[in-house]
Amino acid sequence: MPRTSRQSSTDNYVHQLHHDIETTTRKLELERRRLGKLFEDFNRARAEFDEKVLPSKKQKTEQDIYRDKAMANDISPGSSGYNNRVEEILKSCSPGAMRSLESRISKSIAKLNTFNDTIREMRQSIDALRMEKTKSIVAGLSEANASLEEDKRITKTTRLKLAELSSVKDTERRSFREQAQDIKKDIADRSQESHEWELQNSRDILKSRMGAKAGGHSDGVRFASSTAREMMLTGYTCASEEETFSEMDTMKRILKLAFLNSIQRRHIRQHKRNSEVFDEAFRTIKQATGITNVTEIVRIFIKLEEQNFGLATYSNTLSQDIEAWEKENGRLNQALDMHRAKVAADGEKRHRLILAYNHNAWECKRSSQALLELNREIDKNKEGIKNNVEAINHLCSTVIEKALAAARRAAECLHKEKRSNIDPRVLEASRQPWSPRKRGTTTSDPQMFGIGDLLLKYLDCIERSLSMWADVIPNTGMPPDERPFNYMMAVPLSARSHATSVRSRIIKEGAPLVRAVELPVARLEGTTAQQPTIARRRKSGSTVNSDDSSSEDDVANFDRPCSLTDLRKRVMSSLERKRELCRGPSHRYDEFVAPMSSLDGSFSHEASGPRKSRPFMIEEREELTPEEIEKIFLS
Repeated sequence: MPRTSRQSSTDNYVHQLHHDIETTTRKLELERRRLGKLFEDFNRARAEFDEKVLPSKKQKTEQDIYRDKAMANDISPGSSGYNNRVEEILKSCSPGAMRSLESRISKSIAKLNTFNDTIREMRQSIDALRMEKTKSIVAGLSEANASLEEDKRITKTTRLKLAELSSVKDTERRSFREQAQDIKKDIADRSQESHEWELQNSRDILKSRMGAKAGGHSDGVRFASSTAREMMLTGYTCASEEETFSEMDTMKRILKLAFLNSIQRRHIRQHKRNSEVFDEAFRTIKQATGITNVTEIVRIFIKLEEQNFGLATYSNTLSQDIEAWEKENGRLNQALDMHRAKVAADGEKRHRLILAYNHNAWECKRSSQALLELNREIDKNKEGIKNNVEAINHLCSTVIEKALAAARRAAECLHKEKRSNIDPRVLEASRQPWSPRKRGTTTSDPQMFGIGDLLLKYLDCIERSLSMWADVIPNTGMPPDERPFNYMMAVPLSARSHATSVRSRIIKEGAPLVRAVELPVARLEGTTAQQPTIARRRKSGSTVNSDDSSSEDDVANFDRPCSLTDLRKRVMSSLERKRELCRGPSHRYDEFVAPMSSLDGSFSHEASGPRKSRPFMIEEREELTPEEIEKIFLS
């Protein structure tokens, strides 16, 4: 149901009243808050005053006494002196005076009531005036709304009439154009017919003249030129323009001029019509507004157009917006069609992806279950490992103690054998250590032989004990049956490269069978005596592998117990280096790899063909029993 103008104006008035009420309420609330804050500040200041100032003024001064007397003598209304004075007067008054006072009080009360009645009447009159004013305002608003609705209705009717007149005008203009086109076509046809008739008439006249003169001059001028013949036929002189005259060019020129003239006539009519419209518009504006200056009217219209109050501007803007919206809708519809086609094409692919996702989810769930089971097994294995640590430690300590005892006995035997085979003079000269390796062994801690729970120090002790007697290792001329276990691992490169006679001569002279740089080094203790030897071996290009040097670095960092993660990382890095070493193109030899002997028992690095090497396998080390280890050190 449409809303009337009165309802709209009432709603606007109510909305304005609500807005004013909200504003007033907000201001009142702010004032209340401000007053409350002021009271709080006052109470705080009063409390501070009572706490800091009043204790020092407990005794009354002369000013306080004088102030009390002044307040007692004060007879202003509302003061204590006034009240006391009234009580004294009432007590001292006689009954007649009391009656006079009561009459005066009654008169004052009657006057007060009269004033209150007057104030009430004035309030009622003010309210009545306010209501009348409100009613008049509402009536004026309703009348204004009614007039506005009437103006809107008239404007709508005028617009409809204007649209009808415009359509009629367009129809008349279209019919006029059609009639003009028909008239132009009729005129052109008639002019064409008249022109053709004139041409035909001129041709007939010319033919008749030529036929009349052909009988008298045909014998004398038989082969004359066309120009002379025409002169003889016509009997007068022709101009150059007449000779170059072309009917087609003339007709084209006439048609062009006629076309341009018609265009100019149409432009003239259009300008004339526009000027008439403008004159009529200015005349109407002058009659309606009383403005006679054309410049002022133009300025007003320009200002209104700038303020976007023109109907044409609004119509053009609306048309542009509609065109833009139509283009956007077309583009969106095209994109929607493409998207639907793409979705329809990708439906099967999406279904396959969903199936694959479900399968992967099932696989992940199964893998997680397997991982949980594996974690349980790992926990069980850890518990088993913890239970077996004590037994393994006891077994290792037992094996190492036996190995140490065997090493001591082997050292004593080898020392005795060395002293019996070497010349006393050479023995006297060899009392001093001849290699940095032996000097490094003298600086070791003697208490290491008594420690049974440190596996790495035991291994260091064994390696250094064996390194002291590396020069008396049996030579390569021993029969294969008499060679001890892991014999090829203990023979260094320099000892293998010499012949049997050379090695015998070297032993008789008392010189060491192997070079000092080729003796195995105890790499667990980074002593100062071993550092020059290691640096010299790296400079001289020793046969020690980079894998061993890296293992030296790994072992040198074992100054404290490592965690399980650190041990795992070190093991993985060591395995990776060994894999790279096995994948290398060339064979590298160290104290753990030795060339295989030939059939005649000799060793040569210059033999033809690739040299065979046999590494000291880890499986062989793990399969050794304590009895075999003792046999190795005793052999």
